[in-house]
Parts: sequence; C-alpha cells; structure tokens
Amino acid sequence: MFLMEDETINVKIDKIVELMKASNYTILLSGAGVSTSSGIPDFRSETGLYTKYPSDVLSRSYFYNKTDLFYEAFHEKFSTILNAEPNEGHNIIAKWQCEDIINFISTQNIDGLHKKAISSMGINVEKKDLLKNSINEIHGTIETFTLKARGKKNKLKLADVLNSEGKITYRRQVDGAVGTYLVKPDVVLFGEQPLGYGKVSEIVKKKADLMIVVGTSLEVYPFAYLPTLMRHSKHVVIINKTPINLQRGYTVEINEDINEVLKIIDSKLHE
Repeated sequence: MFLMEDETINVKIDKIVELMKASNYTILLSGAGVSTSSGIPDFRSETGLYTKYPSDVLSRSYFYNKTDLFYEAFHEKFSTILNAEPNEGHNIIAKWQCEDIINFISTQNIDGLHKKAISSMGINVEKKDLLKNSINEIHGTIETFTLKARGKKNKLKLADVLNSEGKITYRRQVDGAVGTYLVKPDVVLFGEQPLGYGKVSEIVKKKADLMIVVGTSLEVYPFAYLPTLMRHSKHVVIINKTPINLQRGYTVEINEDINEVLKIIDSKLHE
C-alpha cells in the first residue's frame, strides 16, 4: 500500500515535519538501513555478513589473531562498498544539511556515502567542506588505512593498498625494515573506542532539540546510548524498517521503507 494512503502514517509524517520546522538544532543518527538501497547489505540481514562469519569477525581480536579470516570477511563487506553510490535517502539528507534543516550527523556507516552525497551537490567547495565537517563517522571509514612500523604510524589512502585485483594488500614491506607489517583499516573494530563520541554526546545533551534516528536498530553501544542523552523536553523520531526497542522512548516512530518516508517528509517540508 502506498504510504500516503495510510492515515496513521500521514499523521506521523505531519508530526515529524512539524517537529523539524520547530527545531533550532536537529541531529540525525544513521545506520546500515540508510545504505541498503545502495547495494550494501546490513550486517544482520538475511544476506548479511553474519550469516557466513562469526559475529565478532570484525573485532580487534580477530584482526590481530586471525588476520586472514578478518580480511576475508572485510573484503566481502568492502567489495559491496567500493563502488556504491549515494541513494535517494543520502541525497535528501544532504539537501537538508545544505538547508540547515539537519545541523549534525553521526553515522555508524563506514561507507562514506553521506559525504559522497555532499560532494555531488552543486555548491561551492567551502560549503561542502563545512557540511562534511558536521558529519561524525563514529565507526571510521574505509577510505584510509594505517601502517604501524618502526614506531611510526603511516597513513595510506585506499588506492595505495589495493592490488590489481582490487584486494587489500594487508601485509606490506617497509623500506629499511625486515619482514612485513600489517595494514589496518581506519574503521572502529569491536573492542575499540568509537571516534568523537564525547563531542557527539555533548551536542546531544546541550544543543539538540530534535533527534532523527534513521536506519539503525541501535544495538551497538555506545552509539545506542545517544538517544537516552536527549533532554526529556526534547524529541526523538525513529524512521526504520523494523521497530526499535528504545529505552528512552520516542515521540514518533515509522516502520516503513526509509527512502519513501524521507521523500514524503521532504515534499511536505517544501510545500
């Protein structure tokens, strides 16, 4: 059934639009569900990574102790991300950033598609940089890697570590050193601290009037704590394909196709 034929959803969308228009500072939290229509499966989906590998395969422990299996799983996830393009949801969110409807984003995704959507916008470079700086990739990015050797950290770009087959050369030699050294993706593995969580939590506690949670089941901590930091007089909106068990509670929840919901909200915002 088309979303707008559902009176209950219509009422919920109208409420979300009202909250967005009234908010002075809106933060958006995004997860894997935002990127699935770009061809990137959710880890926990029926075709996701965890159907083939242990749930902790992308952990710090696996990286150092079972590196080959870690990179086998990482390559599978990586291959779906490498050529992915922003979908309609990413583009709508980027437009909302440009229009100051969304003021800050914290994303669990390592695919870089929020920033890629901004890069494709017809705005000046300074504005693009400003918008990209308001995106916190809390679990890092696949765009860069780190090689630790001889007491130094060497930063490598994605293109630097790919071989002719598009695979990551994760054991590399270093000039003047014996043996090989491991290349580590600049993503936050299980067992590691998220990036910029303190900054995001302060924004939530001190600035945010409205939090929009899109495409995440909020099962990974400490990211999942962020909605609980919202002041009780402020609002949390959930837009996710499946229901979320949110400890804090929420103002509105819609469990439908994410892109369809975002499109309808966008059209109503600009009526």
